[in-house]
Amino acid sequence: MTYKRIFTILFTGLISICSLIAQEVQRPAVWGIAKMTFLVSDMEMAREYYGRFLGFDEAFSYPSPSGTVVSFKINDRQFLEFIVDKQAKEKKRLVSISLETESVPDMLHYLKAQGVKVSPCITDGAGNEVIVTQDAAGNNVEFINLKADGLHRKSKGKFLSENRISKRIHHAGLYAEKIDEQD
Repeated sequence: MTYKRIFTILFTGLISICSLIAQEVQRPAVWGIAKMTFLVSDMEMAREYYGRFLGFDEAFSYPSPSGTVVSFKINDRQFLEFIVDKQAKEKKRLVSISLETESVPDMLHYLKAQGVKVSPCITDGAGNEVIVTQDAAGNNVEFINLKADGLHRKSKGKFLSENRISKRIHHAGLYAEKIDEQD
């Protein structure tokens, strides 16, 4: 093999590597709010309010490191979830807001490329892929892919009361103390 041929192969390889490095990491699609999880001190009071008063059906429950998560269904893609903690009144009640994405591994790669601190990808107690980061105020923000064999997707078409007050979570507000510094 001649030096010219070796040089051409190495140069072509170097150009290919540089172009791959230079490509911007694309953010995967985010489809909206998948769920919001809160601490409650009394599950029966939560059932009374969210179930009987607001009309959402209790769909299922699953284990988490914080305790049993009880899910109330808004629609086939959105849920309100609650975990019992007897000291909930003294704590921040929002556990997390979860945004549905098409690819959790791609979102993990994207966030890391942006310098965002993010947890490793896990499968939660409901069978979904999840990563967690925090906003500037310290609120947990999850990116989730509701898997076909997970509890959320398996409930499709079920637990959709006609008496529910709303059929969609349109928005969620997160508190920030120092907007200028956190923007």
